[in-house]
Amino acid sequence: FTTLLYTIKFEICEKIQQLDKMMEQVPAMYLQNVQHMLPLQPQAPPAASDACLTIVHSLMCHRQGAVHGGEDETFAKRAIESLVKKLKEKRDELDALIIAVTMSGRRPSKCVTIQRTLDGRLQVAGKKGFPHVIYARLWRWPDLHKNELKHISVCQYAFDLKCDLVCVNPYHYERVISPAPPSRLVKYEFVHDCIQVEGIWNLTYNHRVRKQ
Repeated sequence: FTTLLYTIKFEICEKIQQLDKMMEQVPAMYLQNVQHMLPLQPQAPPAASDACLTIVHSLMCHRQGAVHGGEDETFAKRAIESLVKKLKEKRDELDALIIAVTMSGRRPSKCVTIQRTLDGRLQVAGKKGFPHVIYARLWRWPDLHKNELKHISVCQYAFDLKCDLVCVNPYHYERVISPAPPSRLVKYEFVHDCIQVEGIWNLTYNHRVRKQ
């Protein structure tokens, strides 16, 4: 029995040595390609205490309608950098922004506020816009129009409340799309029909008057 165990152990050791030799012959490039095919572990979101660059990079990865390169990416990066720097002294609000954006609003978050400017608009990379609209476009609706936002009930510093601070948490707003106005063609046809009806009525009325 001892001899049998020794033989099995010897054969296992031989197999391991053969596998080691085979692995040495596999090109390093192939191993790298195999590693890229393995599922990636989800990366934990940053915290407010992390470096600004780390936070900006994470928030850039979650913007909607992202196109690499060009003016839009430059504007998005400037806008996010500006917001992160303003919130660095308010770590609880910066953490709230990170949680809201990285979790796509699945967890409730508090208001994320910046100071309201005199005209209510924010200037980023030479462009001006309403702050809550800018960040809602970045992280939720790229095709958003400025009059399509309505704040949720828990938001205490919504833009339309006219407070000294403005909430820019994109998940504190809902999109309300107004119905499209009727086309000019329909309006023209309606007016044209009315004119025709009115003309027929006038002709009929005048004819009756003449007969009388």
